[in-house]
Amino acid sequence: MPNYIEMLRLYEAGFSLRQIAKLVSSGRNTVTRTIKIAQEKELSYDEVAQWSRHELETMFQLDRNKKDQPVSYYTMPDYKQLAKELAKPGVTMQLLWEEYAQEARLNHKIYYKLTQFKKHFNDYLAKTSFSHVLHHKAGEQVQVDWTGKRPQWIDPMTGEIIKGDLFVGTLPFSGYTYAQACIDQKMPRWIEAHIHMFEYFQGVPTLLTPDNLRTGVTKNTKKELLLNPTYEDMANHYQTIIVPTRVAHPKDKAAVENHVKHLTTHIIGRMRNYQCFSIEEYNHYLRKLLDEFNAKPFQKKEGSRLELFKEFEQVALKPLPAYAYEVCEFKEAKVYTNSHITFNKHYYS
Repeated sequence: MPNYIEMLRLYEAGFSLRQIAKLVSSGRNTVTRTIKIAQEKELSYDEVAQWSRHELETMFQLDRNKKDQPVSYYTMPDYKQLAKELAKPGVTMQLLWEEYAQEARLNHKIYYKLTQFKKHFNDYLAKTSFSHVLHHKAGEQVQVDWTGKRPQWIDPMTGEIIKGDLFVGTLPFSGYTYAQACIDQKMPRWIEAHIHMFEYFQGVPTLLTPDNLRTGVTKNTKKELLLNPTYEDMANHYQTIIVPTRVAHPKDKAAVENHVKHLTTHIIGRMRNYQCFSIEEYNHYLRKLLDEFNAKPFQKKEGSRLELFKEFEQVALKPLPAYAYEVCEFKEAKVYTNSHITFNKHYYS
């Protein structure tokens, strides 16, 4: 019979489970099980030391006939709650394990080491709808781009079909998406679409990730990043940071690329049956389809983009500023010998 009494004495004396197993010549699982039972039954060394051999075996002996053996005597973390915490900015598995271990120590419970903690955590995430927290944080980033498929509407005066451009912004954590038809891809429309996107999200993420298009990024190399002054001014107004994708790295904005494909089917494909006579009318119908897209249930996991957004991401976004951004145009002007510059054929001192 294992020396259960000595195990408890050494544990109360401050020895680790590994040290106890070595000193009493028993397996570590046996020591772990014994300590766990003693803690659950609130048994001390002084009390157990008075027990008979039969009493010790009845309390601590592993019943080989039980089908559900062996029993884990480690304190199982609440991975459902921890997954929600992991979704928050700045929270890592290392931090969650430290908090879990500290709580277990304070309550004199046996806890998993970091490696096992992460293994069980990753197993849980892989089986649930929380697997996305391994790649993104709630409210941390929005990825923006123009789609390849172009929206179109009819000029009511001439009957001509007018083609525009579709702006898309996606929050990678929840997949919650914004879309808007624009008459072109020029800077005023690019900025306007961002403003409406932030209003749709009712908040601002920490990072703003565009592709390296000229309306947003002037130059992007390993040594130098030059942003369009207007775009940078807009980002400063909303207190977000522009971090463009790396050149020739499409996976940097995989979320928005993926949603562009789905949006093409769900919105552009469905909108072919609408006869719109202005861009305003087109965006009116587009908004309805967009809301349906975000509320549509996931196919391979529970919930929807809207549910994930409302439960986790909306509270993580920064609040909107008191006033929306007004488009400003920045240009370099030559100062002439008369101490004036020209703008739109007018002189200014």
